Amino acid sequence: MTTSSPLVPFPTKLMDEDSSNENKLKTKLIKLNCINWVKWSCQTRNYMIGCGYRSLLKKHTDEEKPSSQYIRRNGAELALLGNSVSIYLHGILLAHQDSFYRAWEALGKECLNN
Repeated sequence: MTTSSPLVPFPTKLMDEDSSNENKLKTKLIKLNCINWVKWSCQTRNYMIGCGYRSLLKKHTDEEKPSSQYIRRNGAELALLGNSVSIYLHGILLAHQDSFYRAWEALGKECLNN
């Protein structure tokens, strides 16, 4: 059974202090519904890397003090995740709202186990 996933418009630029950047990415990402985890995660990961947010995809220890830029980016990406996943996955985001990486890993675990 195939289900169509609604497209989620993402902003052309995430919260970043470099407003002079003319090389803005424009894309639409599919909405995660667990059936499409592989496609969604690949597309979302590539989008984040293209926006310069690769550091959010790496595990950080609790001892590491994140920079203020990292904290802003983490918050921006968590907010975008809320708009790009199905409503029944929002509880996972709420349980991991301190770290994009932890939320990402928890979404993957949930989707791959179902």
